[in-house]
Amino acid sequence: MKRQAVERKVVICFASALLCAAGCAAKLSKQGGPAAQIGSDGGVLPDQRSSVGSPIGRRDGGSLAVDGGTNYRPPGDAGAAPDSGSVTPPPVTTGDTFTFFVTGDPKMSSRYATTIGSMKKLDPNAALVYVSGDLTSNSTKSEWDQHMQYVQQGGQGWLHSEISAPQAGKTMYIMAVGNHDASDSAWLSNLNTVFPNLKSLGPNSESGVFTALRYKNALFIGLDSEHPSQAQVTWLKDTLEKYKNDSSLVWRFVFYHHPVYPCGGGKSPFDEGVNWVRLFEQYKVNIVFEGHTHYYTATKPLLGGKAVSSGGVRFVNASAGGSSSRSVDTSVTDKAGGDSYACGDILQDAQGDWNHYCHAAVTGTQLTFRCFSHDQTSSPKYEYVWSAN
Repeated sequence: MKRQAVERKVVICFASALLCAAGCAAKLSKQGGPAAQIGSDGGVLPDQRSSVGSPIGRRDGGSLAVDGGTNYRPPGDAGAAPDSGSVTPPPVTTGDTFTFFVTGDPKMSSRYATTIGSMKKLDPNAALVYVSGDLTSNSTKSEWDQHMQYVQQGGQGWLHSEISAPQAGKTMYIMAVGNHDASDSAWLSNLNTVFPNLKSLGPNSESGVFTALRYKNALFIGLDSEHPSQAQVTWLKDTLEKYKNDSSLVWRFVFYHHPVYPCGGGKSPFDEGVNWVRLFEQYKVNIVFEGHTHYYTATKPLLGGKAVSSGGVRFVNASAGGSSSRSVDTSVTDKAGGDSYACGDILQDAQGDWNHYCHAAVTGTQLTFRCFSHDQTSSPKYEYVWSAN
């Protein structure tokens, strides 16, 4: 009954949007035309299970809507290009559609250029690319210069770390600080030179770099797990509280480097992160994106380190965008702070020894999440449809 009610609501919202579109078209055309928005496939997906958030498996001979076999495109989009003019963005609605990429731990590998090239080929109109840390090995200026050379080699001007919000025709490049990004004595200055957008999105000092980006119907929060502090916990709580009663906000995404509940990769639990997790649970964060381990894992919804059928927080670790990948150990049982966990119980999917990136397509209260080998734009290894809490 709840799903039917949601579907009726979506239909009503969609009809209202169509009525509004006719009135807005003339005004927008005078300013250069509306920017194209990228949404998810809205069609029937093969092997889709009835439970919300279940994996739907790989496609058999098909893919989400594509352009020329590679570029992601929402159904019904005949190929509109992003508007090059300056247009006042439309009001935020729960039915907003957009896409973004997730990757992590490129380190100093030239393989990352291939990863960037694959992402651009798949979806050149993505709103942003978010990296969950360890873009360098020692955070020196020369390494940052080399990193940006890989970005340019693969993207050819596609990514923009100078903008503090996605723009029409420009894909934002943003990151969370990893341990290898904060080892040089001049790490903060080097970081801000390459990512000037970080300074405009939140606290920025040697005590921590953390950010908040409100875009369409989503909130993107970046935390600094290399510099945990009570001040960061307070900032996180204040930020989540600020948007607590925002009815137009559907998705809450959080990015940071060290995983709270790791499953192998030679990494220990991030104990200090449990204080963050309590706030994620309290304020209904949908998905947390972590790094550090150089493998892929996706958990079931979790509360207190235990899998739950609904209402929990998903943790995705997509951290082999360039660096050498590592193996996953699903037999791990451990304790993060006061949370005991068993990887065999909490994991929905796991894949080690695999360089990859992931693509997220938001359509209102639905998110289609697909993960690909770093050099591929078709046949995703993992694919899910998740609904907002």
